[in-house]
Amino acid sequence: MCGGGGANSIMEIKCVSEWGRDTVLIICFSAAVYLLGGIVYAQRQQPTAKFEIRTSLSSHPHFAAWLQLPGLCADGCSLTKATLLRLKATYVDKVGYEGVAAAEEASAEQAAAAEPAAAGSDSGTDEEGSGSGSD
Repeated sequence: MCGGGGANSIMEIKCVSEWGRDTVLIICFSAAVYLLGGIVYAQRQQPTAKFEIRTSLSSHPHFAAWLQLPGLCADGCSLTKATLLRLKATYVDKVGYEGVAAAEEASAEQAAAAEPAAAGSDSGTDEEGSGSGSD
């Protein structure tokens, strides 16, 4: 049963397929076979004089490659960051795109500059209007 409600629920949930569970089981089984197969392979390739069961992961033939994986991922992330920064400097900055903060500051400066001009023209209109009424 994938899911669903009880007798008092309004909506019943039905699963169309259960491929997710099967996929996870296949991946876990494949990983176990890979690890155990690599350890057994390493034991058969390098037999010892004494009977020792070397079941540690360090005896796996690809152990050194798996140790390099975190460093390779970090290198990939730094390369991606450098590439994106270079693209930003090349295209975005030359087009004239402003960030949100810069655009908000510019609009606030324009609004502040427009307010005194609008206030001055409003007061001038009122004085002229009252002056022409008394003539």
